[in-house]
Amino acid sequence: MTTARYPGGCGSHLFDWKKAVGPVSERPKQRFGLPEFLKFCEAIGAVPVITVADYFGTPQDAADLVEYLNAPDDGKHPWAKLRAQDGRKEPWKVVWFEFGNETDHGAHKGMDNFGKREKFTAEEYARRYRQYWQAMKAVDPSIKLGAVLTNDVTPQLSEWTKTVIKLTGDIADFYIHHAYIPHYYRNDGVPDAKTLFRIAFAGPRQLAAYYRELRRFIRQTAKRDIPLAITEFNGHFVQEKPVPYRFSLGCALVVAELLQVFMQPEFNIAHAQYWQFANEYWGMVRGYKPPYTLRPAYWVFWLYYRHFGDLLIDCQVECESYETGGGYGVLPARGKPTDFRLFPENLLPLQNWVLQDVQGVRHWEEPDGTLVVEILTDEDLNYYHAVKRMPAEPLIGYRVTAEIRTEGLEKSRGAQIQVGDGRGWLATKSAVLSPEVKSSSWQTVTADYITLPDTREIEIRVRRLEGAGSKGKIFVRNLKVQRFTPFNLGAVPIISAVASKSKDGKQVCVAIVNKTLMHQPMSASRASMLGRFQHGR
Repeated sequence: MTTARYPGGCGSHLFDWKKAVGPVSERPKQRFGLPEFLKFCEAIGAVPVITVADYFGTPQDAADLVEYLNAPDDGKHPWAKLRAQDGRKEPWKVVWFEFGNETDHGAHKGMDNFGKREKFTAEEYARRYRQYWQAMKAVDPSIKLGAVLTNDVTPQLSEWTKTVIKLTGDIADFYIHHAYIPHYYRNDGVPDAKTLFRIAFAGPRQLAAYYRELRRFIRQTAKRDIPLAITEFNGHFVQEKPVPYRFSLGCALVVAELLQVFMQPEFNIAHAQYWQFANEYWGMVRGYKPPYTLRPAYWVFWLYYRHFGDLLIDCQVECESYETGGGYGVLPARGKPTDFRLFPENLLPLQNWVLQDVQGVRHWEEPDGTLVVEILTDEDLNYYHAVKRMPAEPLIGYRVTAEIRTEGLEKSRGAQIQVGDGRGWLATKSAVLSPEVKSSSWQTVTADYITLPDTREIEIRVRRLEGAGSKGKIFVRNLKVQRFTPFNLGAVPIISAVASKSKDGKQVCVAIVNKTLMHQPMSASRASMLGRFQHGR
């Protein structure tokens, strides 16, 4: 493990690092605190990556953190003095910091302080990033502070990502992305494992296309090539039945191919952290004392560590391919590559909003078709009670646009459109959200949804996600649905590979991911390809 992240994850939204330092006896809930983490990193030779809280604290708190970590204990730096009392006289010389974790989704319900701070817009986050960057660099100019992008997996960048890059590109040290694909939440065994992993194995190549587009936008906007850090990655299988796929060989193969993507120099990825190494929900290692359970993803890293060289060399593969209709965040992959195409016709049938009763809300439709939602309470309210439905075809892209404005919601969660399978989120775990709106002027929002292989209907809902806030109104008009042909990378190669050589150039090593899902007679082309690799390891 060459890098390690602390505290990481959504626990960092409201994390007070000052409660994780000092005498252990005075921090019973943080016995493995910041000094223990840094000693751990030093012991295993890992580079530390520190997550700075985004929904808690001030720029001065972040500056104090840098002082604790990196300033000399010379009598002029009280936080460095505390570090010395914690057992480390010399500075830790920490370089890598990230400002927040998946900040665009806000702090989660149930956390301390939830509701006391609004969910940041991209503009607000960028402004705060600049403040933190300046305060932390004033203490130690050598540190690097990363800015958080959204966890996109398609080549169409989100508005949050584009806005953050536009507003921080002149100073950002690196940008942060979390690579999770596919997004599978179902516990009903649908689709069957073979179909699901045919979809999943198309994901890493799609992620590479996203990084290509992201790099292009960064260079175009910032006029320089800013590195990326992938501070979380895995196959996103959030389920238990029929088996927890996150611990399967299939998920391990997704991880193996993600590592191949991260290695490519064109993406300028500084470092990446697998979520997560040990125990909890995702751990590749299970147990707190030997004998440990080593899950499939562990062996991916073991193989790369033991059997891969020092210098990356160019590698080209010729092999057979297969097709998939996509789903769960993975775009269709068929035939030859095609570009995104949007069809102009509005497919939404003429209909009124279906309004479901909900306590604390009045909603109605004006004669001109404008939907008005009046929120009468400032308590926690999850609104999803205005819906329209329409027939839909399987594995088709539908773009939903609407104009939204709000009154009085500036300090709470905003309004947005949700598009999903007509059977509902609980039944399918399949839906997308448009950006939130918290503005008195009309804003046009867009949500692109690709239907499931068994979809027959889609539903469109007006949303205000849970979270205490303020009373106010939501206005929605000019709802439109258009069909689109998704960006398509073409059929999926059965084999992917990366190659390397030793520093002395005497040994060539090839790491191959074989995505064949069942035994098949070996074709001549595949046998030829494997023959070319026979002198590798």
